[in-house]
Amino acid sequence: MLNDIPINSALSIHTDTESKKITKPTHRRQVLNRFETAPQEGWQLIKKWVGRRQTSNNKLSVGNIERQAEMNTITPLIMAMYFTRDEHNKHRIPVFLKNIVCKVTLVDEQDEKRKMLSGSVFKITIQYGSGAGKIIWSVYRTYWDFVKLHYRYRDAAASRLPPFPSLPRHYFHKRQRKTSFNKQNQNLPGSYMDEETIMAIVNHTLHPERDGDSTASLAPSQIVDVVDPDRTVLNALEDYLNELVSSIEPCGYINRICRFLEISWIGLHLAAKYPGLHGKEGFAVLQSRTDREPKQTRRRLHNGFICFSLNPGRKKQKPKWFIVRESYLACVDDPSESEIYDVFLFDQAFEVHRLNIFGDRSNHQVKNSSKKLSNAIANASHWASGRSVLCIKNKQGVYHFRTKSERHAKQFEISLRALASRSIWCEQHRFGSFAPVCHQTGVTWFVDGRDYFWDLSVALENAKETIYIHDWWLSPFLRRPASRHPEWRLDRVLKRKAHQGIKIYIVMYKEVAVALPLYSHLAKRHLLSLSPNIYVQRHPSRALDVFHKDSIFFWAHHEKICVIDNEIAFLGGIDACFGRYDGPGHILVDDGQETIWPGKDYSNPRIIDFHTLDKPFEDNMDRSRLPRMPWHDISMRLVGSAAQHVARHFVERWNFLRRKKPAAPKRPTPMLLPVPEIDRVLPMSDSRLLHPYTSTLCQVQILRSVSPWSIGSTEHVEHSILNAYVECIKESRHFIYIENQFFVTSTKTGNTVIENGIGQAIVDRILRAKREGKKWRAIIVIPLVPGFPANIDETEATTVRLIMQCQYLSIGRGPHSLLAKLHAAGITQTHEYINFYGLRNWAELNHQYVTEQVYIHAKTMIVDDQKVITGSANINERSQLGTRDSEIAACVEDRDWVDSVLDGQPVKVARYAHSLRMRLMCEHVGLDVDQMDRDRSTQGDLLCSPYLKQPVWDESKVCDTKDTIDCLPPFVQVSPERVERVVEAVEESEEVFVVSPDSETSSCTEDEETKRVKAKVEQLNEHGGQVLTKTSSNERDSVMSPTKSIFSKRKSSKEDYLDFWTTLDCDTDNNGDRPFSSRLPEYYASPNVMPLFFESKTKGLTVGEVYEILRDPMRDDFQEFWHVLARSNTDLFRRSFLVMPDNNVKNWDQYHHFIKMAKLFLGRTDPKHGGTKTTVAAAAVTTLPIFQQGGETVHDLLKHIKGHLVIWPNSFMEEEKDNEFIFQIDKIPPIEIFD
Repeated sequence: MLNDIPINSALSIHTDTESKKITKPTHRRQVLNRFETAPQEGWQLIKKWVGRRQTSNNKLSVGNIERQAEMNTITPLIMAMYFTRDEHNKHRIPVFLKNIVCKVTLVDEQDEKRKMLSGSVFKITIQYGSGAGKIIWSVYRTYWDFVKLHYRYRDAAASRLPPFPSLPRHYFHKRQRKTSFNKQNQNLPGSYMDEETIMAIVNHTLHPERDGDSTASLAPSQIVDVVDPDRTVLNALEDYLNELVSSIEPCGYINRICRFLEISWIGLHLAAKYPGLHGKEGFAVLQSRTDREPKQTRRRLHNGFICFSLNPGRKKQKPKWFIVRESYLACVDDPSESEIYDVFLFDQAFEVHRLNIFGDRSNHQVKNSSKKLSNAIANASHWASGRSVLCIKNKQGVYHFRTKSERHAKQFEISLRALASRSIWCEQHRFGSFAPVCHQTGVTWFVDGRDYFWDLSVALENAKETIYIHDWWLSPFLRRPASRHPEWRLDRVLKRKAHQGIKIYIVMYKEVAVALPLYSHLAKRHLLSLSPNIYVQRHPSRALDVFHKDSIFFWAHHEKICVIDNEIAFLGGIDACFGRYDGPGHILVDDGQETIWPGKDYSNPRIIDFHTLDKPFEDNMDRSRLPRMPWHDISMRLVGSAAQHVARHFVERWNFLRRKKPAAPKRPTPMLLPVPEIDRVLPMSDSRLLHPYTSTLCQVQILRSVSPWSIGSTEHVEHSILNAYVECIKESRHFIYIENQFFVTSTKTGNTVIENGIGQAIVDRILRAKREGKKWRAIIVIPLVPGFPANIDETEATTVRLIMQCQYLSIGRGPHSLLAKLHAAGITQTHEYINFYGLRNWAELNHQYVTEQVYIHAKTMIVDDQKVITGSANINERSQLGTRDSEIAACVEDRDWVDSVLDGQPVKVARYAHSLRMRLMCEHVGLDVDQMDRDRSTQGDLLCSPYLKQPVWDESKVCDTKDTIDCLPPFVQVSPERVERVVEAVEESEEVFVVSPDSETSSCTEDEETKRVKAKVEQLNEHGGQVLTKTSSNERDSVMSPTKSIFSKRKSSKEDYLDFWTTLDCDTDNNGDRPFSSRLPEYYASPNVMPLFFESKTKGLTVGEVYEILRDPMRDDFQEFWHVLARSNTDLFRRSFLVMPDNNVKNWDQYHHFIKMAKLFLGRTDPKHGGTKTTVAAAAVTTLPIFQQGGETVHDLLKHIKGHLVIWPNSFMEEEKDNEFIFQIDKIPPIEIFD
């Protein structure tokens, strides 16, 4: 720290009046000394010689310091300072006194401090260093403080002190009392108060017993209360102080002058590192507090027993050194200490005042507090006047500090109030958030884990000071394939940085091991073993939850945060853990030459949850038979002041957890300090940044959901995320686009009311649009099934059923649902305002076709292509209320405008919001977003991309049976100079497996059978069937599968199969509007809206034309493309797999019949694994016979699927009323866990 401070001589800076010397008194002093017997002339020669020698030594020392700086010997000096101790056995404060220059002035009469501090107060302005890196601050002292300082040094005789300035007596307006001590000095000349006189008075004042008269002690104000001193006094004190600073030897006695000048190790470090506001420093005693004090020592075991103190009474509080900074009050055990003892943050509840002389009359009672402040105040008043006790209050609690005098309490009060009045953290902010809006913030979005993890690895690898990680779970490889990048496993990256001296702080969610086996204890133990620079805390403590009535047993820390150097922050929905890595293709299998998802990373929570995590490289399930569940997610990177706000949230959480521990950690765990506000955006040349900014003109506000259990507040609950969602929906003008893991809102289940108002805000906005006759649309994408194990008909599927029930009651089931409220308000065509969608994909695995939903874990809302809310909060009670799970999010409003179209009209939209929505929609409809990103990086503008001129549906490029993932982000591919290591793209096999039916299934020789088939086909077409393709199976390359059609064995089953298909309805995707609506648009209800209809409508379209359609979600051509594609995909998945949930399944009988048909006619296998099933279709099974003379295979159907978008089945199991969908066992756990 001190190497950056220019070394300069304190003696080289003087005021213009330094030549004015104070005349020494001509009378002879009345105190004997050893030079009194020397001749007068010799005595003057001795003094003259000593003066010259002292001056030369000072000049020599200045030169030595400058020379030492040039020779880079400052570091050994600092090390020597560490080993030096003062008279109290404290470390010497590492400061170079030769760099200190003091200037003494009188406090102005109009100054606030002058008004509150009685008597004459001197303002000492201290400058440490010179040039641009100098540090300047001010302290306030009285004349009595100068006298005591000189007396202490004179008593220690540790240095050759300069003479204390002798001042004329007429400056001392208050006279001494008539005492025996005064009578002894009545014969002294009355014109001056010289050094010996003042020191004698001080000695008598501090040690009256030495004079034999304990009743003759004098108060300091009765001796040296200086009133209206002129420039002579100021110059004299200034010259004395500078000479004193220069004369003190470099030893432990430096700490005395440092305390006088309010210099501490941590205060000087913070002032040098973060120049800005610097407040009062000094000693005080933390007398009482309402929260828990951080434990510093652990109880030791002695002979197998825990040692307890024999004196159970209240231990004596030791004074601590307090430092007032721009947004907090910090304290350390001593000015020479560097470890923070505790931190008290400024916030919107911050208050400070001194107690009245008869005690504190203000109300400081805290609800649910186990401590009674009245007793604490009584203790504080027992040993000190109430006016010297300072009361500070914030959201975490109430604290009482005792200073050594009323004057010091006033100084702390003034300093705290001044800095708090300037602090942005004490102001009220939009949405009720703890953080203000940040301007000119650089923001980058990341869709899916591949690009996010790569960018995170670059930031971690180039971290310079600190790394903060707050996550639900930790364990991934940051770059894939893992075999090529073993050094990029997260723990190895952290170990590498910790050995470089980077401090790493990690907060992990401490799970309920029985319900959620995350093995966080194993992760903590492993991380702590990597380096002493890694600190880990887990929370909440489950053992304490059992015994503490206020603790919450079911809630979790759900934030996903990583902050680098307090300048770069990653947040969103992506956890750095197993199963989260994915690309835009969302592939289901991992059977290539190189493993992408090693060990437990290959997972499917719908089939089996994670287990035996202490063996991470063992497969979680059989990857040769079971598909993984793809993971779709969104996160973001913030740079600038918004990242500092995320860091402040982490610091607040970290310090709360540190205080909450019942015993000191085994490894000393420090408290953290927030950094001051620095509003700047890092250039892209910074080594910690990889992907370019999406925009650098964003206004960002950090939002969160926190409460007493999660952040340590006494009564405050923050739900600014919920407020932001509701307000943004109300203020929207055109549309909202939501992707979220859940949708539980504004409804009622049993006797439980779902309170979060997001659903009601959507209803109110639709009703307003109806009244105004304007278009407004909500597009909501959520998972098809909650991501928990077991099928819904199994006993262990309680979590799945309860969450599905809450979502159905929120969307379209029951009188309190969103759609029911719209129908009750007279809106019969709700599909014109709101629609729900899901994502699904398919693949070929071990010569069988498999399908699985693409699990949507994103938590994002885009409003009018203007605002974006992204974070970790789901749309449910747990995330939104604030009293349950802790969450964090960011509201982004971009000021970088781009041209677009809404409702057919040209408009200006925000680059960040618009580009994110287009990226998501393009991925969902099957466009090659990686190619678009590569062209954007190389061409500078996506509209110049050659890819936009290609046909949108290129059959030659359909990867229908074996998908691949490109592990190298597109930006890295086109910008290799941005990467420290050249990583080549993964070479995956591009062989396409196509399957043709067996010859026995391609023809039917019996005429009667053919006639019956024709009749059934005609009947099916009348109910919505359509011929899919006219391509003969002979035109395809044939790779025979061992699985054969079952129709060759049971030809009579064809009629049963066709009878089953005639009962299915492909048009059950219009929000249940059919009973209320007499007219539906073609793209919602036409029986011709089937794959060939869709392909005929979109035939000849280029990628650029589809991109233009997606730009305007308000036009009908967008809805025709988007919604019809979803309907087409939904029907194709239904025909290929009879997959559930499906709108045709409305009760348990139909559910079981669906399963039976899938087993009987689609050849579905049910490999048992952990008591669950998977959806698997035989590779060459005959499905719905759309030809009069043949059958179509699953392959022929799946090749027509475009992207991943499907209809969300809001009619699934709707006939199971009276809670028959819910099992009796599901009613045992409280619904609050699942909603």
